[in-house]
Amino acid sequence: MALTILRRLAAAVITLLVVIVTVFLLQQLVPGDPAIAIAGEDATPEVIAQIREQLNLNRSLPVQLVEYVWHAMTFQLGTSLQSQQPVTQLLRDALPVTVSLALVSLLFTLVVGIAAGTLAAMKPGSWIDRLLVGSSAVALAIPPFVTGLLLQRVFGVRLGWLPAIGYTPITEDPVLWFKGLILPGLTLAAISAAEVARQLRGNLIDTREQDYIRTLRAKGLPVSLVLFKHAYRNAAAPMLTVLGIQFGSIIGGAVIIEQVFALPGLGQTGVNAILSQDFPVVQGVVLFGATMVILLNLAVDLINTKLNPRVAHQ
Repeated sequence: MALTILRRLAAAVITLLVVIVTVFLLQQLVPGDPAIAIAGEDATPEVIAQIREQLNLNRSLPVQLVEYVWHAMTFQLGTSLQSQQPVTQLLRDALPVTVSLALVSLLFTLVVGIAAGTLAAMKPGSWIDRLLVGSSAVALAIPPFVTGLLLQRVFGVRLGWLPAIGYTPITEDPVLWFKGLILPGLTLAAISAAEVARQLRGNLIDTREQDYIRTLRAKGLPVSLVLFKHAYRNAAAPMLTVLGIQFGSIIGGAVIIEQVFALPGLGQTGVNAILSQDFPVVQGVVLFGATMVILLNLAVDLINTKLNPRVAHQ
Protein backbone atom coordinates (compact mmCIF):
# COMPACT_ATOMS: atom_id res chain seq x y z
CA MET A 1 0.00 0.00 0.00
CA ALA A 2 2.81 2.41 0.87
CA LEU A 3 4.56 1.65 -2.42
CA THR A 4 1.34 2.29 -4.31
CA ILE A 5 0.90 5.67 -2.60
CA LEU A 6 4.48 6.62 -3.50
CA ARG A 7 3.90 5.63 -7.13
CA ARG A 8 0.70 7.67 -7.27
CA LEU A 9 2.45 10.68 -5.70
CA ALA A 10 5.34 10.40 -8.16
CA ALA A 11 2.90 10.22 -11.08
CA ALA A 12 1.08 13.31 -9.78
CA VAL A 13 4.32 15.29 -9.49
CA ILE A 14 5.41 14.26 -13.00
CA THR A 15 2.01 15.25 -14.40
CA LEU A 16 2.25 18.63 -12.71
CA LEU A 17 5.73 19.16 -14.16
CA VAL A 18 4.43 18.33 -17.63
CA VAL A 19 1.63 20.87 -17.19
CA ILE A 20 4.08 23.56 -16.02
CA VAL A 21 6.42 22.97 -18.96
CA THR A 22 3.47 22.94 -21.39
CA VAL A 23 2.17 26.26 -20.07
CA PHE A 24 5.64 27.77 -20.46
CA LEU A 25 6.05 26.49 -24.02
CA LEU A 26 2.58 27.70 -25.02
CA GLN A 27 3.55 31.16 -23.83
CA GLN A 28 6.57 31.05 -26.15
CA LEU A 29 4.29 30.27 -29.11
CA VAL A 30 2.31 33.49 -28.66
CA PRO A 31 3.21 35.67 -31.67
CA GLY A 32 5.00 38.92 -31.09
CA ASP A 33 6.93 40.28 -28.14
CA PRO A 34 4.95 39.96 -24.88
CA ALA A 35 6.71 43.02 -23.46
CA ILE A 36 5.59 45.20 -26.38
CA ALA A 37 2.09 43.72 -26.25
CA ILE A 38 1.83 44.63 -22.57
CA ALA A 39 3.47 48.06 -22.77
CA GLY A 40 1.83 49.11 -26.05
CA GLU A 41 3.27 50.12 -29.40
CA ASP A 42 3.98 53.67 -28.23
CA ALA A 43 5.92 52.63 -25.11
CA THR A 44 9.47 53.85 -24.66
CA PRO A 45 12.39 51.40 -24.87
CA GLU A 46 13.00 51.88 -21.16
CA VAL A 47 9.47 50.73 -20.26
CA ILE A 48 9.74 47.74 -22.59
CA ALA A 49 13.12 46.83 -21.08
CA GLN A 50 11.64 47.08 -17.58
CA ILE A 51 8.80 44.73 -18.49
CA ARG A 52 11.21 42.28 -20.12
CA GLU A 53 13.28 42.33 -16.94
CA GLN A 54 10.16 41.79 -14.80
CA LEU A 55 9.11 38.80 -16.93
CA ASN A 56 12.69 37.45 -17.22
CA LEU A 57 12.43 37.66 -21.01
CA ASN A 58 15.98 38.95 -21.36
CA ARG A 59 17.43 35.56 -20.42
CA SER A 60 17.97 32.46 -22.50
CA LEU A 61 15.06 30.07 -23.02
CA PRO A 62 16.52 27.17 -20.94
CA VAL A 63 17.21 29.53 -18.04
CA GLN A 64 13.68 30.93 -18.28
CA LEU A 65 12.26 27.39 -18.26
CA VAL A 66 14.24 26.32 -15.18
CA GLU A 67 13.32 29.48 -13.29
CA TYR A 68 9.69 29.18 -14.31
CA VAL A 69 9.45 25.56 -13.16
CA TRP A 70 11.11 26.38 -9.85
CA HIS A 71 8.88 29.39 -9.20
CA ALA A 72 5.76 27.43 -10.12
CA MET A 73 6.65 24.49 -7.88
CA THR A 74 7.30 26.87 -4.97
CA PHE A 75 4.16 28.95 -5.66
CA GLN A 76 6.17 32.06 -6.56
CA LEU A 77 3.85 33.12 -9.35
CA GLY A 78 4.99 36.71 -9.66
CA THR A 79 3.04 39.95 -9.68
CA SER A 80 0.05 40.99 -11.76
CA LEU A 81 1.03 43.43 -14.49
CA GLN A 82 -2.30 45.25 -14.20
CA SER A 83 -3.06 45.49 -10.48
CA GLN A 84 0.53 45.08 -9.24
CA GLN A 85 -0.76 42.60 -6.65
CA PRO A 86 0.86 39.21 -6.03
CA VAL A 87 -0.71 36.56 -8.26
CA THR A 88 -1.07 34.23 -5.29
CA GLN A 89 -3.16 36.88 -3.53
CA LEU A 90 -5.46 37.24 -6.54
CA LEU A 91 -5.87 33.47 -6.72
CA ARG A 92 -6.50 33.27 -2.98
CA ASP A 93 -9.28 35.85 -3.28
CA ALA A 94 -10.93 34.06 -6.22
CA LEU A 95 -10.48 30.51 -4.93
CA PRO A 96 -13.41 30.47 -2.42
CA VAL A 97 -15.85 31.40 -5.19
CA THR A 98 -14.72 28.62 -7.54
CA VAL A 99 -14.50 26.05 -4.75
CA SER A 100 -18.00 27.00 -3.55
CA LEU A 101 -19.37 26.66 -7.07
CA ALA A 102 -17.59 23.33 -7.59
CA LEU A 103 -18.85 21.88 -4.29
CA VAL A 104 -22.46 22.95 -4.91
CA SER A 105 -22.26 21.54 -8.44
CA LEU A 106 -20.82 18.30 -7.09
CA LEU A 107 -23.66 18.11 -4.54
CA PHE A 108 -26.27 18.48 -7.29
CA THR A 109 -24.37 15.96 -9.41
CA LEU A 110 -24.43 13.37 -6.65
CA VAL A 111 -28.07 13.90 -5.68
CA VAL A 112 -29.49 14.00 -9.21
CA GLY A 113 -27.09 11.53 -10.79
CA ILE A 114 -27.35 8.85 -8.12
CA ALA A 115 -31.13 9.18 -7.84
CA ALA A 116 -31.67 9.01 -11.60
CA GLY A 117 -29.18 6.18 -12.13
CA THR A 118 -30.67 4.13 -9.31
CA LEU A 119 -34.25 4.58 -10.49
CA ALA A 120 -33.28 3.58 -14.02
CA ALA A 121 -31.36 0.51 -12.80
CA MET A 122 -34.18 -0.73 -10.58
CA LYS A 123 -36.52 -1.15 -13.58
CA PRO A 124 -34.41 -1.42 -16.75
CA GLY A 125 -36.43 -1.10 -19.93
CA SER A 126 -39.40 0.56 -18.18
CA TRP A 127 -40.81 3.95 -19.13
CA ILE A 128 -38.91 5.48 -16.20
CA ASP A 129 -35.67 4.02 -17.51
CA ARG A 130 -36.33 5.27 -21.04
CA LEU A 131 -37.31 8.71 -19.75
CA LEU A 132 -34.17 9.06 -17.63
CA VAL A 133 -31.90 7.77 -20.39
CA GLY A 134 -33.48 10.19 -22.87
CA SER A 135 -33.17 13.08 -20.43
CA SER A 136 -29.52 12.26 -19.88
CA ALA A 137 -28.89 12.29 -23.64
CA VAL A 138 -30.54 15.70 -23.95
CA ALA A 139 -28.53 17.10 -20.99
CA LEU A 140 -25.29 15.84 -22.53
CA ALA A 141 -26.14 17.46 -25.88
CA ILE A 142 -26.88 20.99 -24.62
CA PRO A 143 -23.81 23.25 -24.04
CA PRO A 144 -23.53 24.43 -20.42
CA PHE A 145 -23.68 28.12 -21.28
CA VAL A 146 -27.01 27.58 -23.08
CA THR A 147 -28.39 25.79 -20.02
CA GLY A 148 -27.11 28.59 -17.82
CA LEU A 149 -28.70 31.33 -19.91
CA LEU A 150 -32.04 29.49 -19.94
CA LEU A 151 -32.03 28.95 -16.17
CA GLN A 152 -30.94 32.53 -15.62
CA ARG A 153 -33.70 33.85 -17.87
CA VAL A 154 -36.51 31.75 -16.37
CA PHE A 155 -35.72 31.50 -12.66
CA GLY A 156 -33.59 34.60 -12.20
CA VAL A 157 -35.22 37.21 -14.46
CA ARG A 158 -38.82 36.21 -15.16
CA LEU A 159 -39.77 34.42 -11.95
CA GLY A 160 -37.26 36.16 -9.68
CA TRP A 161 -36.93 33.13 -7.45
CA LEU A 162 -33.12 33.10 -7.40
CA PRO A 163 -30.33 35.64 -7.95
CA ALA A 164 -29.46 35.88 -11.64
CA ILE A 165 -25.92 37.20 -11.15
CA GLY A 166 -23.46 37.96 -8.38
CA TYR A 167 -21.91 36.20 -5.42
CA THR A 168 -22.40 36.60 -1.68
CA PRO A 169 -19.65 35.23 0.62
CA ILE A 170 -20.82 32.54 3.00
CA THR A 171 -19.49 34.56 5.93
CA GLU A 172 -21.94 37.38 5.15
CA ASP A 173 -25.14 35.42 4.51
CA PRO A 174 -25.06 31.59 4.20
CA VAL A 175 -28.63 31.43 2.82
CA LEU A 176 -27.99 34.04 0.13
CA TRP A 177 -24.63 32.37 -0.61
CA PHE A 178 -26.35 29.08 -1.38
CA LYS A 179 -29.22 30.68 -3.30
CA GLY A 180 -26.74 32.55 -5.49
CA LEU A 181 -24.98 29.30 -6.38
CA ILE A 182 -28.08 27.23 -7.20
CA LEU A 183 -28.44 28.33 -10.82
CA PRO A 184 -24.73 28.15 -11.75
CA GLY A 185 -24.43 24.93 -9.74
CA LEU A 186 -27.30 23.32 -11.62
CA THR A 187 -25.82 24.53 -14.90
CA LEU A 188 -22.48 22.85 -14.24
CA ALA A 189 -24.15 19.77 -12.76
CA ALA A 190 -26.41 19.12 -15.76
CA ILE A 191 -23.84 17.29 -17.87
CA SER A 192 -22.03 15.74 -14.90
CA ALA A 193 -25.25 14.39 -13.36
CA ALA A 194 -26.30 12.93 -16.72
CA GLU A 195 -22.96 11.14 -17.08
CA VAL A 196 -23.03 9.87 -13.49
CA ALA A 197 -26.58 8.58 -14.00
CA ARG A 198 -25.60 6.75 -17.19
CA GLN A 199 -22.53 5.17 -15.65
CA LEU A 200 -24.28 4.22 -12.41
CA ARG A 201 -27.21 2.70 -14.30
CA GLY A 202 -24.85 0.55 -16.36
CA ASN A 203 -22.78 -0.53 -13.36
CA LEU A 204 -25.82 -1.45 -11.29
CA ILE A 205 -27.44 -3.39 -14.12
CA ASP A 206 -24.20 -5.33 -14.68
CA THR A 207 -23.91 -6.00 -10.95
CA ARG A 208 -27.48 -7.30 -10.81
CA GLU A 209 -26.47 -10.06 -13.23
CA GLN A 210 -23.80 -11.38 -10.86
CA ASP A 211 -24.35 -14.80 -9.27
CA TYR A 212 -24.25 -13.57 -5.69
CA ILE A 213 -26.94 -10.98 -6.44
CA ARG A 214 -29.13 -13.67 -7.97
CA THR A 215 -28.59 -15.81 -4.87
CA LEU A 216 -29.66 -12.97 -2.60
CA ARG A 217 -32.74 -12.36 -4.73
CA ALA A 218 -33.55 -16.08 -4.68
CA LYS A 219 -33.52 -15.92 -0.87
CA GLY A 220 -36.37 -13.45 -1.05
CA LEU A 221 -34.53 -10.21 -0.30
CA PRO A 222 -36.21 -7.18 -1.88
CA VAL A 223 -34.58 -5.51 -4.88
CA SER A 224 -34.05 -2.24 -3.02
CA LEU A 225 -32.16 -3.92 -0.15
CA VAL A 226 -29.95 -5.93 -2.50
CA LEU A 227 -29.28 -2.82 -4.56
CA PHE A 228 -28.39 -0.47 -1.73
CA LYS A 229 -26.59 -2.89 0.56
CA HIS A 230 -24.68 -5.06 -1.92
CA ALA A 231 -24.73 -3.75 -5.48
CA TYR A 232 -23.59 -0.25 -4.54
CA ARG A 233 -20.46 -1.66 -2.94
CA ASN A 234 -19.24 -3.05 -6.28
CA ALA A 235 -20.31 0.07 -8.16
CA ALA A 236 -18.51 2.43 -5.76
CA ALA A 237 -15.01 2.17 -7.24
CA PRO A 238 -15.96 2.87 -10.89
CA MET A 239 -18.25 5.67 -9.78
CA LEU A 240 -15.43 7.38 -7.88
CA THR A 241 -13.39 7.46 -11.09
CA VAL A 242 -16.33 8.95 -12.98
CA LEU A 243 -16.86 11.57 -10.25
CA GLY A 244 -13.18 12.49 -10.37
CA ILE A 245 -13.40 13.07 -14.12
CA GLN A 246 -16.63 15.04 -13.78
CA PHE A 247 -15.13 17.22 -11.04
CA GLY A 248 -12.35 18.11 -13.47
CA SER A 249 -15.01 19.01 -16.04
CA ILE A 250 -16.75 21.17 -13.45
CA ILE A 251 -13.54 23.10 -12.78
CA GLY A 252 -13.02 23.60 -16.51
CA GLY A 253 -16.64 24.59 -17.11
CA ALA A 254 -16.48 27.17 -14.35
CA VAL A 255 -14.45 29.42 -16.69
CA ILE A 256 -17.54 30.05 -18.84
CA ILE A 257 -20.25 29.74 -16.20
CA GLU A 258 -18.59 32.29 -13.92
CA GLN A 259 -18.79 34.74 -16.82
CA VAL A 260 -22.48 34.00 -17.41
CA PHE A 261 -23.41 34.51 -13.74
CA ALA A 262 -20.80 37.22 -12.96
CA LEU A 263 -19.05 35.18 -10.27
CA PRO A 264 -15.61 36.56 -9.27
CA GLY A 265 -13.87 33.18 -9.27
CA LEU A 266 -10.79 31.73 -10.94
CA GLY A 267 -12.55 31.51 -14.29
CA GLN A 268 -13.47 35.18 -14.41
CA THR A 269 -10.02 36.11 -13.10
CA GLY A 270 -8.41 34.13 -15.89
CA VAL A 271 -10.64 35.58 -18.63
CA ASN A 272 -10.01 39.14 -17.44
CA ALA A 273 -6.29 38.44 -17.37
CA ILE A 274 -6.39 37.10 -20.94
CA LEU A 275 -8.25 40.18 -22.17
CA SER A 276 -5.73 42.48 -20.49
CA GLN A 277 -2.74 40.30 -21.50
CA ASP A 278 -1.75 39.83 -17.87
CA PHE A 279 0.43 36.77 -18.50
CA PRO A 280 1.50 36.03 -14.89
CA VAL A 281 -2.15 35.86 -13.79
CA VAL A 282 -3.10 33.68 -16.79
CA GLN A 283 -0.31 31.25 -15.99
CA GLY A 284 -1.24 31.24 -12.31
CA VAL A 285 -4.90 30.42 -13.03
CA VAL A 286 -3.95 27.59 -15.40
CA LEU A 287 -1.44 26.09 -12.99
CA PHE A 288 -3.77 26.44 -10.01
CA GLY A 289 -6.64 24.78 -11.84
CA ALA A 290 -4.41 21.97 -13.07
CA THR A 291 -3.09 21.41 -9.55
CA MET A 292 -6.63 21.11 -8.18
CA VAL A 293 -7.56 18.50 -10.79
CA ILE A 294 -4.33 16.53 -10.27
CA LEU A 295 -4.79 16.46 -6.48
CA LEU A 296 -8.39 15.36 -6.87
CA ASN A 297 -7.43 12.54 -9.23
CA LEU A 298 -4.71 11.51 -6.78
CA ALA A 299 -7.28 11.34 -3.98
CA VAL A 300 -9.62 9.27 -6.18
CA ASP A 301 -6.79 6.85 -7.03
CA LEU A 302 -5.90 6.39 -3.37
CA ILE A 303 -9.52 5.82 -2.36
CA ASN A 304 -9.96 3.31 -5.19
CA THR A 305 -6.84 1.52 -4.01
CA LYS A 306 -8.30 1.33 -0.50
CA LEU A 307 -11.66 0.05 -1.75
CA ASN A 308 -10.13 -2.40 -4.21
CA PRO A 309 -6.65 -3.61 -3.17
CA ARG A 310 -6.22 -5.34 -6.54
CA VAL A 311 -5.70 -1.89 -8.08
CA ALA A 312 -2.44 -1.59 -6.12
CA HIS A 313 -0.92 -4.38 -8.24
CA GLN A 314 -1.85 -2.81 -11.57
